[in-house]
Amino acid sequence: MRKILRLKLGSFTYDRFASRPFSADISFGPAGVAVGVTEADLCGISTVGTVGLFSQEIQLDFKSVSKDQELAPVLACLVNKKGLATGKFDFQGDVTARGKSEQVPKSVQGNLEFIAKKGAFTALGCWQRSLHFSMSGRFSGETSPTSEKKDLRTIL
Repeated sequence: MRKILRLKLGSFTYDRFASRPFSADISFGPAGVAVGVTEADLCGISTVGTVGLFSQEIQLDFKSVSKDQELAPVLACLVNKKGLATGKFDFQGDVTARGKSEQVPKSVQGNLEFIAKKGAFTALGCWQRSLHFSMSGRFSGETSPTSEKKDLRTIL
């Protein structure tokens, strides 16, 4: 028999990260527990997906999307430092991982696309630089993206 718990929270906090709002369906079955995150906002980035917790394995599958978002508050939330950059960004990514708990970090893989525009790196003081940057590629565990395209323009 499978049991499902539907969770709908105004806020869910893990470490220093909070999602407002947060919704998930938690399924309990003989093989383990599956958490389907149906609504989450991680630092302003919509992030939904599943976490499977089984006797010998953890499975993760998440998708994130953000369009025409302000860069400053998202960066401040992600890296816990304000005033790094201004501008707008688009982001799309999917991340999967599978393995025993100690293997999960090395098994992470997926695709990411990040585009920043109409802003500046403000943490550089008088050496501010205009911001137009795009990066996309596939990544896995301990490697950097395998395909990358960049368009950086600087103005002194």
